Amino acid sequence: MNARVTDNPLTVKGLRTDGPGKSNIVVSNADAEQIRASHGSGEFLKKCRVMIVLD
Repeated sequence: MNARVTDNPLTVKGLRTDGPGKSNIVVSNADAEQIRASHGSGEFLKKCRVMIVLD
């Protein structure tokens, strides 16, 4: 396991992209609440500990 990846990552699927250059990822309200409620969410967002995977 990579030391930079938690044992229990928060996984959210984007619904669509929006905005200039389609660079804003839109998530559901439920997923947004899950992000806000996740333990230490402020820290992982402040430290940009986010991975975006395109398929």
